[in-house]
Amino acid sequence: MSQGLDWVTSKMAAGKLEGQVDDLQQLGRLLSSRHCHLQLMGRGRLVIPEGFREFLGVGGGEAVMVVGAAVCVEIWHPQAWLDYLRAEMPQFRQLFGQLAN
Repeated sequence: MSQGLDWVTSKMAAGKLEGQVDDLQQLGRLLSSRHCHLQLMGRGRLVIPEGFREFLGVGGGEAVMVVGAAVCVEIWHPQAWLDYLRAEMPQFRQLFGQLAN
């Protein structure tokens, strides 16, 4: 499994998986489909476990983005979310038009 992740990571770094965002996102979700039960702390705060913080690339006490994604919520590193929006927003009108017709 580790060799496979290294292979995918090297292909991503080389730009060889451009245009396969959906497949990469699905792979990422399947590979990281860990879950844990959490309780909201005082004042409605959620403590994100260390393994998830490492995956997101955020430190303790650092801000994250909670994004509504149709049937779930996703937790994003703030800069990664902005990068995603910048990359995907230009296609939004076309995608909306395709799905609406």
